[in-house]
Amino acid sequence: MTKLALLKRPLVWLFSALAIVIAIFFSTFLLPAFHDLPTSTNKIPVAVINQDTSTTGKTVTKQLTDNLPFKHIHQNVSLKTAQQQLNNRQLGLVIRIPSNFTTQVMAGKETHVHYYVSDANGMVQNNMNKALISNATNSIANHVTTNKAAGMFAKVLGPQIAQQAQAKFASSPQAAQLQGNPAAQAAAKQQLTAQVQQTTETAAKQMSAALAKGVTPITHVSNKLPARLSHQMAPMTLGLGTYLGTMIMSVMLVAYFMGQRFESGKWAALLATQVVGFVTAVILPCFSVTTLRLIIHLSGAAFWGTLTYNMLFTLAIFEFVTAIAFLLGGLPSMLIQLPLFIMQVVTGGIIVPHDSLNGFYHFIANCTPMYAGMTGSQNYLFGGGQTGMLSGQLWLITLVGLTVTVCCVAIGYRSAEPKGLAKMFS
Repeated sequence: MTKLALLKRPLVWLFSALAIVIAIFFSTFLLPAFHDLPTSTNKIPVAVINQDTSTTGKTVTKQLTDNLPFKHIHQNVSLKTAQQQLNNRQLGLVIRIPSNFTTQVMAGKETHVHYYVSDANGMVQNNMNKALISNATNSIANHVTTNKAAGMFAKVLGPQIAQQAQAKFASSPQAAQLQGNPAAQAAAKQQLTAQVQQTTETAAKQMSAALAKGVTPITHVSNKLPARLSHQMAPMTLGLGTYLGTMIMSVMLVAYFMGQRFESGKWAALLATQVVGFVTAVILPCFSVTTLRLIIHLSGAAFWGTLTYNMLFTLAIFEFVTAIAFLLGGLPSMLIQLPLFIMQVVTGGIIVPHDSLNGFYHFIANCTPMYAGMTGSQNYLFGGGQTGMLSGQLWLITLVGLTVTVCCVAIGYRSAEPKGLAKMFS
């Protein structure tokens, strides 16, 4: 029986319970983030820029915006501004109708629609953009060329053709001959109306047919990723590994603090944990980013930028996780740490677009280090904007975490003798 004495220790079964809880956590906190996909991608902002000021260009733009599957479509924006917003991930797609669109249509030539995308986005969005470009092109080539579209063109062209026909008739000898003959004038007017209608319908059908023959997409890609999927996943693997390793270290350091403070004092023990955390924030990225460079090709600038940025990222993780650990007494904080870690797998922005997240996960992304860390690494590796804002977010998390930690140590941890879990590390 003494050989089975280990089974009588409650801590042994606590480990088993922890394994069960972790398994439950992954389904509970990870899957809900995918519930609204792919329909939630309609929340991604897009821009439609019409540089063709003619009535035809306006008609095509209206038909296009009516058929795009998005809730937020911006139109009153310049191409330069839209490209900047695209680089900053404030827009997911930019569609531009060029100024010569109507001219090409009227001439029966091949027409072009320009699409601007950035690869510095989540995997779901990058794959979605390819389908969107095809769908938007088909929307112009199909929806615009239906009978409804021909009718819209006729409505636009009709007044112009009628005005030209009336002016031509008024200056003709026939108009002078019909003066004073109301019956003949009415018949001539009826005949003119029929001719205008026929001419309008013919012109509208020709314009629609021209669109049907050749609407060719031209795609402009910024922050282009290499062909291998491993490059797109690199910021995610780097971020997850850094976060998980730092989280385990931080929780164990707090557990060590709980026992060591009885020997050296709580402020000396706290200083020791902070020194270890700072040193780790400097050393850990040297290994993780170097390993990344051995696996995928990185330029020198990308390597050094990613390395220094991940030092800040690691420090932010350490202070964030340590603050939670001090608040919840070390090891028990894993009940909160693990769900937060799991949710940040989704909110990191590498898989699911940031704008597609629901309100809760959007809040998690903005209040935890992973989104800023992964997105900033992606900026240094392959391109993207607002790196300064992301760095500021990490600095804010670092300072708030450190402040919470100091307050926890100042207010709590006053017992004179080790109790409970503190005995294990004293």
